[in-house]
Amino acid sequence: MIVAMSRVLVIGPKRLLAAVLEETQQVGALHVDRIEAEEVPDVAPAADEHRAEREALERLRLRVDGLLGLLPAAGEEAPPSTAEVADRPVDTLEAEVAAVEAEVQALVRARLEAQDELELIRSYESAVRVLAPLLGALSGSRAVETVGFILRTRDLALVQDFRRRLEELTEGRVEVVSRVVEEGKVGVVVAFLRRDEEAVRSFLARAGVSELRLPSQYADRPPAEAIRVMEERRRVLPQELARLQGELARAGPCVVESRLSGWMVDADLKVWLDAPLAVRAARVAMREGQPPERARQALLEREQSEWSRYKALYGIEFGDRTPYHLVIDTSRWDPEVIVDVLERLVRALRPAGQAR
Repeated sequence: MIVAMSRVLVIGPKRLLAAVLEETQQVGALHVDRIEAEEVPDVAPAADEHRAEREALERLRLRVDGLLGLLPAAGEEAPPSTAEVADRPVDTLEAEVAAVEAEVQALVRARLEAQDELELIRSYESAVRVLAPLLGALSGSRAVETVGFILRTRDLALVQDFRRRLEELTEGRVEVVSRVVEEGKVGVVVAFLRRDEEAVRSFLARAGVSELRLPSQYADRPPAEAIRVMEERRRVLPQELARLQGELARAGPCVVESRLSGWMVDADLKVWLDAPLAVRAARVAMREGQPPERARQALLEREQSEWSRYKALYGIEFGDRTPYHLVIDTSRWDPEVIVDVLERLVRALRPAGQAR
């Protein structure tokens, strides 16, 4: 039986054309056809009295998205109700977002500065500790200049080659002293007469050697004082980072990752992710291209240093997991399984005070 068809004209934004065509074709009882020029109706844009408000809210949404990007990740969870802010004027919302923005940006900036300083100390402290006595001994000389630098090598023959070539360049008016800073790094100090400075520095530049220069916050201090200040900052910076991370966490729902977060952050769910030493060493060795035994030794030394510092600063004992709700051995399950379990636990959390 042939059924008469009615002609329906659909008008809408061009950007939705593909989606509309797909939906109508899925119905299966329609014939989609183009319209002729004479069939196009006169369409006047509707009055949009709320356009300015919508545009202001869109700008505000983009600011909030940027703000959320600065905060620790909160994971996937149901979006909060907007009922309590739905009736607030845009100006009020903008003022509230601006206040949070200022607070979070200041905290993030302070955290980045602390992280950068800690990384600088880790990079420079061992080299300065080794080279400072050698540089300091000649720092007041009027006739002798010194240059300190780091060679990334395990081959001490490279240092001997530097010595030989510098002796030839200065006709023997040079002294080269070297010390092993750490695995794969050798600290070198070159002492030479001022009249040979241009030749020596030119040679080192051609060899691709950069003089060891302290970061600006330590550069104007004598080597011994610079080491003392580095030690003090290395001791207090983890505490400062933990405090800043805790303040960021209190700015909104988030996930905080830190060895000290269990003690420093008042969280709804605290999880310690663990693994046997051999497994952790194997992961580090694979990630950084190290022999497993070297990675294992580095892990042990780092843990001993960090936990002794945590005990001195906060009274936290090595191996204490008391603040945590859950301890997971990550060598037993795939990451996806662990994430799935943690998501289920978060979604099933009961409000505080409703424990059974």
